[in-house]
Amino acid sequence: MVQTHVSVVFLVEDDVYKLKKPVDLEFLDYSTLSRRRHFCQLEVELNRRLAPDVYFGTLPVVQVDEQVRVGRELDEGGDLEVIDWVVHMRRLPDAARLGARVAAGEADAALMQRLGATIAGFHARARRGPAVSAWATFAAVAGNCRQNFVQLAGLGVVTEQLLTRVERATEEALARGHAAIDGARAGTCRATPTATCGSSTCTGSPSARGRTTWW
Repeated sequence: MVQTHVSVVFLVEDDVYKLKKPVDLEFLDYSTLSRRRHFCQLEVELNRRLAPDVYFGTLPVVQVDEQVRVGRELDEGGDLEVIDWVVHMRRLPDAARLGARVAAGEADAALMQRLGATIAGFHARARRGPAVSAWATFAAVAGNCRQNFVQLAGLGVVTEQLLTRVERATEEALARGHAAIDGARAGTCRATPTATCGSSTCTGSPSARGRTTWW
């Protein structure tokens, strides 16, 4: 079992079941059963775009006598009350994680180039338009970054000293990137092209042109 601030993840042999916690943290609201079901379905829909063979779907959680059970077979359970929902995934080997591959010396330039090409292609095909661009303004990006610190301060999961250091670094990065963020949203990125940016033909961050993934 793996705990995050918003989920509990159960690793069971070849399967993974992700249960969303009933929390409301402003940037997400899982406080009701209907909301948790909605966001489980949305997670599957969105993440299948990059990992179609990993995300199987959503499953109901029901209580049968003194047991809590999960599974598709429970859909025909008659009057069984659904008490929650989970995202059902295929379990991937720990050794396949990028961090593990880096540690093992397996993350060579060719692998990173394939990974970069996949991510760039994903963003190039992503939905765009005014409704999407509204989330890529500097005010929206900075607001999301700053909200992290408001939420973290109330959770007590990191020391105040560390939180202050990271907050200061974030503000410095936002100040340096202000023009680039605004330019990327407009498709007129003024950042100097680098290996990190992509190429000399870069006209803006693919994430800002398609969907916002700054945080």
